[in-house]
Amino acid sequence: MKKQLALAKRQIKALQVQSQKREAMIVDLTTRLYRLRQAEAEKLERIVGIGPKYAARLRAGGITTITALASTTVEQLREIIQPQRWQKPKFDFWIKQAQQLSRQRKSR
Repeated sequence: MKKQLALAKRQIKALQVQSQKREAMIVDLTTRLYRLRQAEAEKLERIVGIGPKYAARLRAGGITTITALASTTVEQLREIIQPQRWQKPKFDFWIKQAQQLSRQRKSR
């Protein structure tokens, strides 16, 4: 009887350890998923007309999030992007899109 009790205690302890490891893994995976979703939500390239080059210029100019883009002006964007004469970025459209995306995130 004592041997069975000792065996049962060891098995319980082993199951508790496994459970703690699984809980830690779930927390880790949940954190990773949250960070990935946040990073995806903040990709400036989500805005129509902003590709990797414009996004890099915006980041270098201090605009690193959709929310920051939503609160800029056309003049600020023109100064940061410094488009060539032949380039016609639709800065006002970028701002409107950013404002819509920013509102959507806040309403979640």
